[in-house]
Amino acid sequence: MSAPARVLVADDSPFLCRLLTRYLEEAGGFHVVGTALSGRDAIHEFRRLSPDVVALDLTLPDIDGLDVLREIRSSGDAPVVIITGASGMDAVLTLRALEAGANDFIMKFDPLRPKSPDTVRSEIVTKIRRAANRSLATAPAPPPDSLLPAVVVIGASTGGPTALRQILPLLPDSFGAAVVVVQHMPAALSARLAADLQRFSRLPLTEIGAGDRLRAGAVGVAPGGMHLAFEPHRRVALSKYTGESDCPSIDIAMESAAAVYGPAAVGVLLTGMGADGVHGMARIRDRGGKTLVQDPSTCVVAGMPGAAIARGAAEFIGSPEAIASRLSRIILPIPGDSHAN
Repeated sequence: MSAPARVLVADDSPFLCRLLTRYLEEAGGFHVVGTALSGRDAIHEFRRLSPDVVALDLTLPDIDGLDVLREIRSSGDAPVVIITGASGMDAVLTLRALEAGANDFIMKFDPLRPKSPDTVRSEIVTKIRRAANRSLATAPAPPPDSLLPAVVVIGASTGGPTALRQILPLLPDSFGAAVVVVQHMPAALSARLAADLQRFSRLPLTEIGAGDRLRAGAVGVAPGGMHLAFEPHRRVALSKYTGESDCPSIDIAMESAAAVYGPAAVGVLLTGMGADGVHGMARIRDRGGKTLVQDPSTCVVAGMPGAAIARGAAEFIGSPEAIASRLSRIILPIPGDSHAN
């Protein structure tokens, strides 16, 4: 019999530390060797105990959880599973953590997708066990339909609906990527935007709902009043807007696309005020994906495209029509039935 995986749990909630400890040790195959309620304690206990896996909260007192993660990554190769909430800021921090080397994340709660205690327990045990057994010899093979062949994230703000009406009719019905439109818009208007854009699109187009499964050759509009992040298994997570950024956040959507899909992610940044999407475009480009930016001279407001160009995040700059043409060239068509998957 193999030795149990030695786990360090770091969370500012004593209750959650006790709960995770009970879940893991009752599941078998784990031994929780220590708990920490602060960032400083987490680093100290990690160095002292050398655990096999760490369950780490990102909102620890005294030392930021991201700094704790970076210290763990610099000190060894112990896998880290992030403990996170469901707010927009939590989503941003979780994406930063995944980019900094975290192996996976566990949701503390998700009001949009409530789960039974048994489901939560199963998810905690499964993800920490998978992290502890992360070598290729023991990790389960990902399902063949875990990811899409490509995803295109189109971010827009002021003037976006007009630019989208110019792009969508030019995408062929054999388009081999899932398209997700992230348009700054209140919740009351996004369904109406989706209905309007469907009249112009050759691809099926709907507003995205919680639990929806994305597919190549279809367009989804992010619901207003919520942030959207990509997940494996062709799904997205939706979280309520809490007032800390533009909404829906283009950065959150694009950064998660980069983290999940890497070089199969494509970012498109259209007209709009401010700089939302610039960081996400840079992440997509850093991961080997493609980035297309609307020519500022064709924008109603050139703030977002101009900031992306200044950041060096734009691989291609063109009018909406030129962007559609470029997308049609870089995305492979769906073989056979264009909507079979």
